[in-house]
Amino acid sequence: MIPVKTRKKYYQIFFNENLFREFRILNENKIKNKRYFLTENNDKKKSFLLSQVLSNDKTGNYNIYNEIYPFKNFEELQKNKKQLKIKKDKKLFDFSNNKPIRLYDRLYFDFDFDKNPIASKLKEKINLTILKNDKSNKKELITEYHSLLFDKKLAKKPLEELKQVTNYLNNKNILSYPIFSGSKGFHLYIFFQKTLFNPESFNNVAYQIFETFKTTLELKTLDKAVFENPSQRIARLPYCKHPITELHCYPIDINDSYTNIIENSFKPKIKQFDIDEHMNNKGNTELLDLITSRSEMENKTIAKGKEKDKQIKELHKKNSLLKTKKYEKSSKRLKEVEKDCIQIANEFLGTPNRSYGDYVTYQCPFHNDTQPSLSVYQERFYCAVCGYKLNYLGFIMKYYGVDEKEGIKILLKHF
Repeated sequence: MIPVKTRKKYYQIFFNENLFREFRILNENKIKNKRYFLTENNDKKKSFLLSQVLSNDKTGNYNIYNEIYPFKNFEELQKNKKQLKIKKDKKLFDFSNNKPIRLYDRLYFDFDFDKNPIASKLKEKINLTILKNDKSNKKELITEYHSLLFDKKLAKKPLEELKQVTNYLNNKNILSYPIFSGSKGFHLYIFFQKTLFNPESFNNVAYQIFETFKTTLELKTLDKAVFENPSQRIARLPYCKHPITELHCYPIDINDSYTNIIENSFKPKIKQFDIDEHMNNKGNTELLDLITSRSEMENKTIAKGKEKDKQIKELHKKNSLLKTKKYEKSSKRLKEVEKDCIQIANEFLGTPNRSYGDYVTYQCPFHNDTQPSLSVYQERFYCAVCGYKLNYLGFIMKYYGVDEKEGIKILLKHF
């Protein structure tokens, strides 16, 4: 087990001294997600939180994740907690103009190869032993999984593509930070100076960089899901154990062999690193400049899009209002027509065959009528042979074989 004090020092650097983020801990025995947040804005509580996160990994029974992008300050983190609670309680609340502000100081990439049915079945079996707390079978299954990593080289393809990306970045003088996930994939971080971005703009730019890697290097294992909304992504905490493989997630030397990387994941030695060296590196600074300029362009594009959406909504509203006024005008005229079906019958069927006190009769136009069987009252049409009972509009629709909208037009044209 890696000493807590050593890891604490590492995490202070890895998180860029910003712990205003969410930590999630998955207990292997309870399979219950727990969220950890700061409760106060002071260094003592920061230290307490780290100690809590670290102490929960003593037995290797915890799967620990952290949010990649922290919040600007404690108040913004509290705002996010409120969002999560409202979402959990399924309440409607509009945060569109009051979204929690995040800081951005890194890009995160995930290389994973999921197309191995044997590995997938093994993971399912191991998860089942975790649920049942069946330690003996679990140990046997984990050994079998390890053989897949060593003999079948399950994680070799992701490693090869990780090396492709790091070489690509090295050629552009960009420092990156590769990490073995503890299972069959790899993570890659690129650090830069803390910067505030519009989340939507940053997401779009991050996805553009992902697409550049994907298409330029023809990668197969680079995970797209990470960039569907990178601002809200979580990643496994370095130097914690993967609950299924019981191998550590840890930073690797990209020049190490595949076998050495897997072997070292059993008991990795913690390596401190200088995040300032990464952030102040010329290539990383230029990358930040690129992200900034592209984000500004994205901001303009988003603003134009929102303005266009606003114009479209206003146009729809205007059209809707015109239609409403037209409908109200039509309805008013229609009500005048609606008063007397006999008047409508006279207009469309001509002079009635016979007239009575409160109704008239016609030969029905909808069947071969030898004698008047259609009775027209003030409010309805009724045929004793066809059996239909129609109001004024229903009669016009049936008479001309049209829908309601066309029927109204015909009525208004005649009256």
